[in-house]
Amino acid sequence: GRGFFFFGRAPAAFDSDRGRCAVEEGMATIHEIFDDMSLNVSAFLQGHAGVDKLTFAELGPATMTGIAAWEKSNAPYALPEDLKAFIQITDGLNLKWDAKLNGETMPLGCMHINSLSSIKPTP
Repeated sequence: GRGFFFFGRAPAAFDSDRGRCAVEEGMATIHEIFDDMSLNVSAFLQGHAGVDKLTFAELGPATMTGIAAWEKSNAPYALPEDLKAFIQITDGLNLKWDAKLNGETMPLGCMHINSLSSIKPTP
C-alpha cells in the first residue's frame, strides 16, 4: 500500500510494500521538504546578506530493514515515528553556512541530524 507524508508543497511517498519512503520524480526535493519542515531556514539563510555559502548535503533514505535492525540491537529503545518517517526520506542531513566578515569567509553555522548508523541510545 501507499501513503503520503505531506511536508508543505509536495508529498513524499511511503511505499509499505517496499518498506520505505522516497521523494518521487516530480515531487519536492529533500532540500525543499527540509525547508518546509524548518520554517524555510535554508531559504532565509540563502537570502541573508551576511551568509556567503550554504551547503546542504542530501543522503539516501534509510530502509525499514535497517530501522528494524537498529531497534532490535538497541532494544528496549525504539525510534520515534516522526524520526522513522524522516530518515526514510533522507538518512540524516547536514546544512552548513559560512559568513563573510571583513572580506574573509569563515564557517558560522551547522544544522545536523545523524544518520541511522550514528544514532546511539542514551539511557
